[in-house]
Amino acid sequence: QRLRDPAWPAGPVAVFGADGAPSGLGSVDHSGLLSPQRLFNR
Repeated sequence: QRLRDPAWPAGPVAVFGADGAPSGLGSVDHSGLLSPQRLFNR
């Protein structure tokens, strides 16, 4: 998934759902592409 704001720094990120609950961990590359690394069981 490509992020809409190119100002995000590259590196590891936490991913949250629409309800604000943590959904997992991911990684953003320098081009703004978000790749899920680990999703939490909910």
